[in-house]
Amino acid sequence: MGVFLDHYITDTVRINCYAIDKFFVEVHYDSEHNVITDVTAFKSGPNLDKYSNLGAGNWDKGDFFLMILMLVVVLLFAMTVR
Repeated sequence: MGVFLDHYITDTVRINCYAIDKFFVEVHYDSEHNVITDVTAFKSGPNLDKYSNLGAGNWDKGDFFLMILMLVVVLLFAMTVR
């Protein structure tokens, strides 16, 4: 069973992305006709890129703060493991 990660929606396509073990699966859905039109499996690459909001124009103060907080947690954990 997969874990739902995100969806990608445009005027013409609806895609749900799931994580299954060590790969991803996209389920393409036609909401007008209520049918699944395609299923695509992948590990990385352009199919995964459309779910990322890490482009330079998408960063806000909350994202920056979260990245700094994660870095601090990782560094503190690394110091305690020694």
